[in-house]
Amino acid sequence: MLIVVVLAGCGSASVVEETEENEGVVEESTDEADESADEEEESAEEVENIESADNYKYDSKAGTLTSIADDEVVYTNEDYKTTVLYPQGVQGNKLIVWKTMVDNSPGPCFSIWTTVSEYKNLFYIDLEAEDKNLERYLVPDFKVKEAEKWVEDCIEEIQ
Repeated sequence: MLIVVVLAGCGSASVVEETEENEGVVEESTDEADESADEEEESAEEVENIESADNYKYDSKAGTLTSIADDEVVYTNEDYKTTVLYPQGVQGNKLIVWKTMVDNSPGPCFSIWTTVSEYKNLFYIDLEAEDKNLERYLVPDFKVKEAEKWVEDCIEEIQ
């Protein structure tokens, strides 16, 4: 027996052949699920494009993070006497920054991309938002793997 299920208002349909194994079980296939998968693929492509943050500078005396291109203050660090914001990359409209203590000196083979899960101090600023706030940044898997390889190579080189 062939069963066609049409979900009203969704513009999607599912065709299921009923067998003894799936009797009474309805499988759903929706356009929304397909669109969601497409969006995930697109966002994965965007994620892999983390550009340099060389167009941004941090003034530790004033606590300001500034765009060099237009000399505009992007964010003011209220804790500037004890913490520093290091621009790390730009992903779309997100400026990724590492917030750490002023006196932090992690060593030559340190990578913020691999230790972020331990310290939780990688943030982003939405450059298009009116209210610029620090939001937690989740490092993409490809970046973690890339950084882990770099750390391994660095350690081998200095030994």
